[in-house]
Formats: sequence, C-alpha cells, structure tokens
Amino acid sequence: MSILLLREKAPLDLYEKSLLSHDYHPLFLPVITHTPVNLDSLTKLLEQTPQDRFWGILATSQRAVETLRLAFNECFEKKGAVDKRAEWLALPFITVGRATAKHARKLGFECFGEETGVATELSRYIIESFIPNYREVKAKIPEKSLLFLSGDKRREVLPTRLGEANIPIHELTVYRTEASSGIALELDNLLSNHPRIDWVVFFSPSGVDMTLEAMQHCGLLSNTRIAAIGPTTRDHLHKLGFPVHLTASKPEPEILAQQVKEYDTQHPLSERD
Repeated sequence: MSILLLREKAPLDLYEKSLLSHDYHPLFLPVITHTPVNLDSLTKLLEQTPQDRFWGILATSQRAVETLRLAFNECFEKKGAVDKRAEWLALPFITVGRATAKHARKLGFECFGEETGVATELSRYIIESFIPNYREVKAKIPEKSLLFLSGDKRREVLPTRLGEANIPIHELTVYRTEASSGIALELDNLLSNHPRIDWVVFFSPSGVDMTLEAMQHCGLLSNTRIAAIGPTTRDHLHKLGFPVHLTASKPEPEILAQQVKEYDTQHPLSERD
C-alpha cells in the first residue's frame, strides 16, 4: 500500500523508516519551502543580555530552531561572544514535539513541553504546569517576556491563550512559508509512476492550502484516505469540506505509522470510503 506524505524527505527519514516497518510504501512530495527571515534582528537580539528581557524561549517548529542556529553561528561563532551564548542557553526552551526539541538540544538548550504534541496542550502545560513549578520563572513574570520565535503562518492559539493568562510574549517571525514551485507537475509525475495512492498525509494547514488545487485537478482525494498530522490540520481540512479518516495523536513518525496500520486493519480496503 502506498502512502503519500506531503513533505520533503529528510536524510534517514524517520517517517519512511516507520512506514516501511509496517509494510507501507512511502512516497514524498515537497509542497512548501521555508526561508529564514529577520536574521539580522535575531542576531542583534542575541547580542543583548537575555536575562534583562526574557525568562525563556518558545518555538513550535524546527524551522524556527534552524533560523536560531544561523543566528547563533553569526553572533557567537563569528563574533566570539561566548559568554552571551552561555547566558542564552541558560534560558528554558519550550517547544512542542520531539523533532523541534531534538534540534534545540543540539544547540545546547534544556527543553520542556515536547510531549504535549499540539499548541493547545502546550499552552495548557505552560500555564498550568511549567510556570507554577518553575519558581525562578514565576518570579520574573510579568516584568519579563517569553521570546516566541514564530513563522509567518502561525496560528493564534499560543499568543491568545498566553495573553489571556497574562503571560507577556515578545514575538519575532523568523521564517516564511511559501508554496514549492511546480507542485502540479511534480504531482502528475508522481502519479504517472504510482497511479494508486492509498493514503495522503497532510502536515500543516499551509500544506493543505498550497496543494488543494493540484489535488482536486487530478482527482486524488476522491478515493484516497486522508490523514492529518494533528488537530489543527484536521480542523482546517474539515473546514474546507474534506473528510479526515485519521488524526495522529502526536506528530511523530511511529505513532502515525501505527495508527494508519490500525485503521486499515479495522477498515479493510473493501470497505473503502
């Protein structure tokens, strides 16, 4: 059975590994590109003493961490501000999902919140668990802010819920999301080589918006099971009128593979929607 993942294939891709272990044939179609933005602003921010303004850092995407890595290299490697690097690394790094946490740890941060999986649970964790139990942080609110490294397509969940809890944030957009060029042509080429696709997995609302026209043009979604990597993407698909057969309980490769396998076991292809 073939499963189309609307994302770029990574070296030693864990989605590929997990799906192959469950007897699926994974296919990849890059549909969005990410470009670092405001790198100069972030670099200048890193030159300051973080404890004067911030009690922690928040990022929900490994793309944000990648821009932070570039700024670290510019500020600390090229300019040699090693003492400042240590001060930034002393801040707690709050994130959602293991992949983002893994990249942040490579920079030297101590990470929190990675088990939450989605923004709604992360906001609850910050408000109800992290801050009450992290006394050093609690004492700094509200005179200091949480530095939020975001993308240009980010949702309102975290800023809204943190604002309602009187937790000030300082947001800096550090990457831009755009559609990959030639999606329709790449999809046509893929389908000519793999005419039967059993599943399509969407990884973000942006990925939905940027592929929908091409998908509808080739009729791919009319007889294909649809999976969403999380509830935000699922809700976006529902809003556009598409059924979602499965929503991964956490945005992790093995969990997605297991749940797809379980769904197919419970709903054989003879019962296909």
